[in-house]
Amino acid sequence: AQVENIQRFLNDFPGAETIRLEQNYRSTSNILSAANALIENNNGRLGKKLWTDGADGEPISLYCAFNDLDEARFVVNRI
Repeated sequence: AQVENIQRFLNDFPGAETIRLEQNYRSTSNILSAANALIENNNGRLGKKLWTDGADGEPISLYCAFNDLDEARFVVNRI
């Protein structure tokens, strides 16, 4: 999706009402906090803050694989 499409729509239809769908029903609060932090850096972004009534969830962890095979082994071992 391109933010330009939304901006063009708002210019083409100035009377249109914008309804932001910010509540998330699938992701945990930890995931949404990380997503919001990344999205804030997007150029030309429209104001939006994702949130949930759900639990915090597990802490986010990061694994930097050496290559595709290393990544695959990591995933298999986690499952």
